[in-house]
Amino acid sequence: MQKILLLIVLAAAAVFAYLQWFAKPAYSIPTIEHNPIPKREFYLLWRETALTLCDGNEPGPTTLTPPKCREYVTNKHERCVAQVGAQTPPTISSKAESKRLARPYLDCVIPGHFCNGVEVRTPGEALRHCSS
Repeated sequence: MQKILLLIVLAAAAVFAYLQWFAKPAYSIPTIEHNPIPKREFYLLWRETALTLCDGNEPGPTTLTPPKCREYVTNKHERCVAQVGAQTPPTISSKAESKRLARPYLDCVIPGHFCNGVEVRTPGEALRHCSS
């Protein structure tokens, strides 16, 4: 009987150790207040959101095709994290903070419109490049 109890205790300790040190936690924005997200994982989650937004792109003269959009997002991810992530705390723990931090990242990583092969993000840029 004691051996069985000892085995149960050892098994429980092994499961606890595995979950604590080896199992990768599943992070998500909806559960951020119960399971805070490290900065790196936070921006990876928002990159996935940006990639998903690319799938809704209607190819046209001023937008990128979904594959080109995904390539654009993937290529800009590291630069945008470096640019906007400098002010980000090591761990994000609220939905309000998540929205506040995600907005500049998404503005950076999601492509703008294109005119004559040049990305335009402001009305001034549109006047210069699109009126030809």
